[in-house]
Amino acid sequence: MLAATARGTTRWSRAILVSRYRMSLRRHKHTKPASAARGGGGRRRKLSVVGYRVRALGGLVPGCERTALPELLDETADYIAALEMQVRAMTALTKILSEFQPSVKIGSGL
Repeated sequence: MLAATARGTTRWSRAILVSRYRMSLRRHKHTKPASAARGGGGRRRKLSVVGYRVRALGGLVPGCERTALPELLDETADYIAALEMQVRAMTALTKILSEFQPSVKIGSGL
């Protein structure tokens, strides 16, 4: 819901909206992209500890798997704020629903 209210203004909201749209359209088997079929011909550079952590953070924020660090930090801050709003809304709903008690219980003999 928060992704819809963000209206695609952030990378994470676009990623969530697009992934849900794609899931509803997906009907045939998932095929590997051409780059994965070719295999790895080049050597990979070793990442530093910070590089591993940046990559892990990019994996946690939807749509930010391969973004530059400044943009990743911006998106992360926005995503955390959105998650906090979601937690507040869910907490308020559970409080309201836990206080709700019907006057007539279902199944009780009147």
